[in-house]
Amino acid sequence: MVFFVACVCVILTAQLGDKQYRLLWSICGCLLVSLVVVFFYYYRRWRSKEMAGATGGAGATGDAIKRFRKRDKMLFYGRRMLRKVKSISNSGQGRKRRAVMRFARKLLQLKKETAPEQLKVLEPPAEYLEEDLTSDDRVPPDALYMLHSIRVFGHFEKPVFLMLCKHTEILNLPAGAFLFKVGDTDENVYVVQNGRVNVYITNQDGSSLSLKVVRAGESVTSLLSFTDVLTGHSQPYKTVNAKALEDSQVIKLPMRAFQEVFKEYPDIFVRVIQIIMVRLQRVTFTALHQYLGLSAELVNPGREKRRPNTVASSPGKTAKMTNVESGGNMHSPHHSERAMSEHLEGNHASSSPIHIQGRRQKPDMVPDIATNTPQQPDVQPTPSLQRAREGSSFKKHNTDNLDEQALIQIATEAFVKELGLDSDTVLRGNVQVRDLPAGTYIMKEESHKDVALVYLLSGALLVSQRVAEGEGEVHMFTAYPGEVEGGLAVLTGEPSFFSIRAKHFSRIGLLSKTTVYSIMRERPSVVLHIANTVVRRLSPFVRQVDFALDWVFLESGRAVYRQDEESGSTFIVLSGRLRSVITHPNGKKELVGEYGKGDLVGIVEMVTQTRRSTTVMAVRDSELAKLPEGLFNAIKLRFPVVDVALVYLLSGALLVSQRVAEGEGEVHMFTAYPGEVEGGLAVLTGEPSFFSIRAKHFSRIGLLSKTTVYSIMRERPSVVLHIANTVVRRLSPFVRQVDFALDWVFLESGRAVYRQDEESGSTFIVLSGRLRSVITHPNGKKELVGEYGKGDLVGIVEMVTQTRRSTTVMAVRDSELAKLPEGLFNAIKLRFPVVVTRLINLLGHRILGSWQKPTAGLGGAAAIEPRPSQHNFSTVAVVPVSDDVPLTAFTYELYHSLSAIGPTVRLTSDVIRKLLGLTIMDPNNEYRLSSWLAQQEDKHKVALYQCDPSLTQWTQRCIRQADCILIVALGDKQPSIGKIEKEIERLAIRTQKELVLLHREGGVNPSGTVHWLNMRTWVSQHHHVRCPHRMFTRKSQYRIVSLLW
Repeated sequence: MVFFVACVCVILTAQLGDKQYRLLWSICGCLLVSLVVVFFYYYRRWRSKEMAGATGGAGATGDAIKRFRKRDKMLFYGRRMLRKVKSISNSGQGRKRRAVMRFARKLLQLKKETAPEQLKVLEPPAEYLEEDLTSDDRVPPDALYMLHSIRVFGHFEKPVFLMLCKHTEILNLPAGAFLFKVGDTDENVYVVQNGRVNVYITNQDGSSLSLKVVRAGESVTSLLSFTDVLTGHSQPYKTVNAKALEDSQVIKLPMRAFQEVFKEYPDIFVRVIQIIMVRLQRVTFTALHQYLGLSAELVNPGREKRRPNTVASSPGKTAKMTNVESGGNMHSPHHSERAMSEHLEGNHASSSPIHIQGRRQKPDMVPDIATNTPQQPDVQPTPSLQRAREGSSFKKHNTDNLDEQALIQIATEAFVKELGLDSDTVLRGNVQVRDLPAGTYIMKEESHKDVALVYLLSGALLVSQRVAEGEGEVHMFTAYPGEVEGGLAVLTGEPSFFSIRAKHFSRIGLLSKTTVYSIMRERPSVVLHIANTVVRRLSPFVRQVDFALDWVFLESGRAVYRQDEESGSTFIVLSGRLRSVITHPNGKKELVGEYGKGDLVGIVEMVTQTRRSTTVMAVRDSELAKLPEGLFNAIKLRFPVVDVALVYLLSGALLVSQRVAEGEGEVHMFTAYPGEVEGGLAVLTGEPSFFSIRAKHFSRIGLLSKTTVYSIMRERPSVVLHIANTVVRRLSPFVRQVDFALDWVFLESGRAVYRQDEESGSTFIVLSGRLRSVITHPNGKKELVGEYGKGDLVGIVEMVTQTRRSTTVMAVRDSELAKLPEGLFNAIKLRFPVVVTRLINLLGHRILGSWQKPTAGLGGAAAIEPRPSQHNFSTVAVVPVSDDVPLTAFTYELYHSLSAIGPTVRLTSDVIRKLLGLTIMDPNNEYRLSSWLAQQEDKHKVALYQCDPSLTQWTQRCIRQADCILIVALGDKQPSIGKIEKEIERLAIRTQKELVLLHREGGVNPSGTVHWLNMRTWVSQHHHVRCPHRMFTRKSQYRIVSLLW
């Protein structure tokens, strides 16, 4: 057909012209194309019919080919539509829209186009286990050492520091030369620039005992001597010497250099004295009392009370009458003032009592006060007191007739002298007088309440302190009329370190802490006089300790000590946090543990005299008390622990008692009389004494120490039999009977004590080791019931109820048990019926425990043990990721939850400025803020630091103070990193961080956590917290406080 059309076109072309020629070819082309299209159209129709016929014919014997079904078209077009509108749907926040989208995805079986993101396993940064080795080479070593040494006096500005440096002097000491010795004046601060200096004490018998070895960068000074120098009463070294162990270079700074500074900067004066008192209480007293158990040994008890007199002297009369009776001129004020000044100087310079010469004056205040009362202030007698005086004595009934104004005047005059004031102008109207019945507390230990300066007008005050780790109190000393107490608590601003109560009816004058502070602002020198009332109470032993006990400030990242160093001291964490890291031979570092406030660091290596096994560094800025080995040994020798020993009673009587089981009282066991030997049981067993032994009245004993007994036993083994005999002959016949029935069982790890369904004919007492109880169900499934440790009673219920064993009990590790047969148990019940009462009590507690602690099966979640580094977190910083995080509401919820565990405080920038002033964040208030925050951490178990939304000074302070940082974000928001969070790595790279994602109640299940975690360098843990609706409602800060407080 196509060929025919082409031929026709050629013939016609030959007969036509050019114009007609072109027209004809166009027509032919169109016809040709039309023919081709028609041909292919019919060809495809024919071909389709042929294929349909072939498919229909094979339908009975073969499978049909796949077709594009209508429902497949719906899925195809639905998915294509969702891809196009995906970005629009994601931006919607409506609940209905999200529900429709979930339904559409489920209906259309839409799958994610990309694979889910996997969690990146991140390890802590290298700095987390390493110390900061950077150093400041821009500061000369001598200036750097001096700067660190005077930091104990507080933070000094640059002009003040340069003023002090002008007075420094370099001393070159050859090996063996004395830096100072007994008899030299104690009036300098020494800083070792290089070399080593040994500080030691000389005992009365001439022997010496090293307190510490001072190395480069360390100082030798006594802060108590600092107060002596400032008061003009420099003292010589009485027992302390310092000698160079090798050629050394020492920087010498005279303490008097500070006087020039104080004249030009009087505000620093108050701060320095306060810091000295804080150091005395928080370092010296804390280390010696709380950790070493010393109480009464720390103070000079003063005079013992003597026979009562009918009257007590007033402050003013004592000064005047003493002068008269010693032959002085009563009308010479200058002479009187000079005589009393010498009298006061003598008292300040020595802790021994000062006796007034001449005929003793009888006191004219209270009939039961001793005549040799402590030093009396130099106060002229008041007219009212002169009128009240009658001759040489004043009867008690006349004392009662003194009016309140006269007593206030007496107290005011006393405070004028004690505070070094020129007049009583600033005291007028501020002095109170109180009458105290016997037993009334003025101040209580660890309490801020009623802190004040107390001047005792009449009576007597008992000053006591709570026993370390005990419930009783130990008497420190008795205060008598004319003495001032309470100065330490007033100066430090911290809770009282002592309890003060009236011994009998007493009368006191009070000057409140607020009044004292207002006086200090006007007359800074007052602080020195108050400090003097504290210092003169201290015993000589405390002054020796003051030379050796160091107050260490450690910046974040700095090492306390390094692995393999010599262990010559131990450290007490006063504030901050330390981390212990061990470096293995292959160079890998491993976290060993962390230390918080109150922990003792490095004690094991010091006691065992081995090198440091780990490197300990500061996680954040920390404050430590450094206890050198020499001081530790000196304390042990001075106050030896009464060790287990053989005791032979020469005269008197000894009471042997034992503490009641689960009680606070003691039961009397027997009384030992002269000629008897006690203590043999503890010596032989090597275990803690089973009894308490004390003198019934004045007694005299002979002691043979445990070490001596052991050395004798090595040479004469038969001695042990004789010692055992002293124990055995003390036993009753009943104990001998019990000895036949009571078994001592040793059990290896994994061995069964008894098995399920066995007869229950005995009970067991765990002496050591650990046992596990497991029940086997009828279907063969085993379930953990519980575990038992030392002191627990096992199998008592089945034995008493005479039933078969309900569980199988096995040893978790090698264990030691006491087996008590049922027959012996019944015999004991018959002989001592009180055992039944004890048994009922025991079983009652066991039943209550089973109710309150339901058991968890093997299929349940395993118990999660707390991490070693988490057990003593005391400070937690809360940081928001974004501004829309309800940080205040979350912190309040956390605060209330923690308050159920222990005392908790919430600290914010607003709270700080409200309590301490708007300028508290200024650099010159650094010490004041740090001290106040340390007090809050002392008073509370947990301190919550709520950060600001931006990186302010307060936020940086919170991050530095934190033991743990909580990074709080909203779980339903897109994962992001907060602007503050980016700075955490720089400010607190070694602090533990945990991510907290907040979710609304009724919201969707948490998802996308991996995105939150992967975009952060490292967090130790993450938490999903479902929060109540009230946390997310938009309210003002005031409204949140009113709702949640």
